[in-house]
Amino acid sequence: MAEPTQAEVGNLVDRGMTASRIAAEHGCDLSNIARKVRIHRQNPPPSSEPMRGGWIDSTTQGYVVTAAQNNTSVHRKFLRTLEHYCKLHRYQLIVIPMRYRNPTSPKEAGKSEDGEWWASEVRPYLFGEDADLAPNLRLMGSIRISPTAIRPLSSLEAFGGESSTIYGHTKVALESTPTRAASMAKLMYTTGCVTRPNYSDSKAGRKGEFHHVYGAVVVQRDGDLFHLRHIHGQENGAFYDLDCKYDGDKVTDGHRLTSLVPGDIHAEMVSQDAMGAYKRVCDRLRPKRVIGHDVLNFGSASHHNTFFEKFKRHQTGTDCVYSEIETTCAVMDELASRTDRLHIIASNHNDHFTKWLECEKNANDVRNAWVYAQTRAYYLGEIMEGREPMSPLEYWAAQLCQHYRRMTFIGRNEGLMLGGVEHAYHGDKGPNGARGSTRNLSRIGAKVTKGHDHKAEIIDGCYSAGTFSVLDPDYTHGAPSSWINSMVAQYPNGKRTHIHVIKGRCGV
Repeated sequence: MAEPTQAEVGNLVDRGMTASRIAAEHGCDLSNIARKVRIHRQNPPPSSEPMRGGWIDSTTQGYVVTAAQNNTSVHRKFLRTLEHYCKLHRYQLIVIPMRYRNPTSPKEAGKSEDGEWWASEVRPYLFGEDADLAPNLRLMGSIRISPTAIRPLSSLEAFGGESSTIYGHTKVALESTPTRAASMAKLMYTTGCVTRPNYSDSKAGRKGEFHHVYGAVVVQRDGDLFHLRHIHGQENGAFYDLDCKYDGDKVTDGHRLTSLVPGDIHAEMVSQDAMGAYKRVCDRLRPKRVIGHDVLNFGSASHHNTFFEKFKRHQTGTDCVYSEIETTCAVMDELASRTDRLHIIASNHNDHFTKWLECEKNANDVRNAWVYAQTRAYYLGEIMEGREPMSPLEYWAAQLCQHYRRMTFIGRNEGLMLGGVEHAYHGDKGPNGARGSTRNLSRIGAKVTKGHDHKAEIIDGCYSAGTFSVLDPDYTHGAPSSWINSMVAQYPNGKRTHIHVIKGRCGV
């Protein structure tokens, strides 16, 4: 068999073959092949195309997916840390190639002015096609999104059908999009990258550089399920994943989370699968602070209840406010028992209790007359003494919760800044009196972790947790839904990731 040419050796190396394997398969001298491999890695052809038709190793425990920009050097320490991480966990590293032309970038020595090339360090991992990584999870490697795109996932909801999708991009983003009833919400991820910032001297270029993230998406296979998490690299190339810190070839474990934000609790209809996953996460990651949103559902006497809903609750015995308060306090005790401090955020469902107290006709609700009178009397007494009353939920928590001393109730006008991230916004109220959303809270100039929407989302520096409630309550039953049981974990360096609960499992 003839010895392969320089170009043929380069193509084989890009597909993951070593010099010894190439020499053995072609029956030629190893030293000659090794020389061609060195030439290829040191001088990639200027017009070289990303690897196409490559392979996905279905025997691995999972994948780490990142992206690399053309004509750009890599962050070598971050890439080396990713490689070591993959080796430890038996994951395959996949790098999605991205294209961008920077007319203001200085020409590198030995590189064609107009040709495309990818750094030699990432060429063995390049994969530029679509592929299934797990059931209902698709890698969208063929879609090239400009690194300066402000909303990289815009208009891509239909791609991949109902399967969750991963796209290569320098900016980190996450969307939870609706799927058919009884189906898992579709998750759309962008990856972050391993290449250094390389943008034009323009407004679009400055935006791209501002949102540039050294990052990747971990795909953890779990039987017929998968778990997705973001990795965020520091400037020195290190990163956290769960309770471990990876720094080059060094790994340390036992690191605690700065905060953990479960999705909206809605204790009356909390998901036992989600609570089970919460316990496992806390047992391993030991969060210093847990942040509770919409802990109270207040379905027992909500002003949103229609006549028939009220009648149904009367028939099933779920119209007792005091019973719901007891249930809520039991859930808060469970949350607080697994952290140093539980912070309860002022939320719209918690506020339903106050709205109920303010309506005098509720005094005639015989079923709930005692709790109405007791709570309202407390409010009136505090006002008469010139003091600001506690919220109704805190008033009862102080009496019923075993771990009340571990709890702090955060008011609407208070802040809760942890590790450079604001945690005090529930998400129902936005700037200037507008209805809140992840998008408008991403524009306030501060990083935010919020709740309210019941879907997992990342827009710029604003992260939204999902919900801890059941996913198909009566008022959404049968409708397409983007709801997901999900929580946001924050590491000691301020970086954050979502931990999703899928059929009671969360990958922790």
